Amino acid sequence: MNYSEQCEVGRKAFAALLQEMQAEQNPILFLNAIKRMVADSQITGIEIGFIQAAAERLVSDCAVGA
Repeated sequence: MNYSEQCEVGRKAFAALLQEMQAEQNPILFLNAIKRMVADSQITGIEIGFIQAAAERLVSDCAVGA
């Protein structure tokens, strides 16, 4: 899997996690995902895509609320 494909996997993983967090009203699921990434100490395109998607969502949501 190349870097772009890894990033897409990460973005999809964040989208799935976001839906789960919203359904359960449980933001701690995001913290748990980040803790797993740190514990694994291996950053690939998957992690980069995940964090990038999260950052884009935060910026988008903040712009709407401004």
